[in-house]
Amino acid sequence: REEFLSDLKKMIKARLELFEYLMKNKEWELFFGVEVATDRLQHLFWGEEELTEVYKMLDEYIGKLIERDITLFIVSDHGFGEVREMFYMNEWLKENNYLVIKENKQLSVLRKIGISKENVSILLKKLRIDVEGLRMRLPEKIKNLIPASKPNLFQSIDWKESRVFFYGIGNVFINKKPRFKLGKVEDIQGLKKELKEKLLALKFVKEIQDGKEVYPGSEQEFSPDLIVQLKEGYSFGQSLNKVWLDKAIDRKADHLPEGICLAYGKDIKKTKADLEIIDFAPTILYYLTNKTERGMEGQVKRIFKRVENKTIKIEEDKLKEAIKSINLNA
Repeated sequence: REEFLSDLKKMIKARLELFEYLMKNKEWELFFGVEVATDRLQHLFWGEEELTEVYKMLDEYIGKLIERDITLFIVSDHGFGEVREMFYMNEWLKENNYLVIKENKQLSVLRKIGISKENVSILLKKLRIDVEGLRMRLPEKIKNLIPASKPNLFQSIDWKESRVFFYGIGNVFINKKPRFKLGKVEDIQGLKKELKEKLLALKFVKEIQDGKEVYPGSEQEFSPDLIVQLKEGYSFGQSLNKVWLDKAIDRKADHLPEGICLAYGKDIKKTKADLEIIDFAPTILYYLTNKTERGMEGQVKRIFKRVENKTIKIEEDKLKEAIKSINLNA
C-alpha cells in the first residue's frame, strides 16, 4: 500500500515536470496533457484520506497554470462512484448456456494444487530472482505450461458452441456470421430481444442499449451488439468467477458515465454549459480556427466570449459547401 502510494506520487511529479518542460521549450497552440493518477487511486482508495492528498498536489499545479495567460480545460473521460458488488457477465452467460467453456484438464489440475503464474512469481520474488528478466528469456511453450490463477477467457471459449460473449465495460457481442470466423448465430434480433428481457430482469441492471444506436458512425461494424449499464454500486468483472454476482474485493470504486468539465481563461464565459465529450473537438477547433469541420461529430458550444460575439453559422457553412459541390453543367 505505502509503496504504491509512493510510486504514484513520483509518477505525478514526473508527469507535471514533463508538462512544464514541453510547455516552456516547445512551440504549441494546443497542449494536451493526461494525468492518470486520479483514476488509479480512486479505484483503490475511494473515500480515503490518501485521495485528498493527491488531489491537493494536482490542485496546487492547477493554481499555477491559471496564473498564466492561457485558456485551461480540465476534462475527465468518465466519472467515478463507489462499487459494492461485481457482475461477472461471462459467468452469467455461461450459466445461461450462451457461452461454452472448454477446460484444459492438465492446467485445471495445476490450479487446484496451487501452482499458478501468480504464485510462482511471488516465490521467485522472495528468492530475489529477476522475474521479468526470466520471463523474457523463457520460450513460449514453457511459459504456457504454468497456468494463470484464472484461465484466459478467450483461450478457454469454445467458439463453435458459444452464441454470446462479453468484453470491455458493458459490451455484449453476439457470435454471428459473417462478423466472426466461427460465428454460429443467424437470428440476431431474436437473440438480442431474449438477452434484453433476461438481463433487465436482474435488479442491478439499469439500461440496455443497441450498439448501432450508440455508435452510429463509420466504424459501426466494430460496435458491440448490446451495451449494458448497471445501477450505481455495481460494476463489471471481466473474467469467469465462481458466482456471477460477487462482493467487490479488488476495487472500491469504478467508472460512471458522467464526467466533469471545468474551463478557465479570459475568453471563457462565466456560465454553465452542457457538454458531451464529443463536443470538445469541434468547439476547440472553432475557437482556434473560426472554422467547422464537415462530418465531425459533436457540436460547437458557445462557451467562449469571442465565439459568442461572432455568429456561429454551422448550418450556413454546410449549405455553402453543398452549393459549391453542385455541378451546374450536369
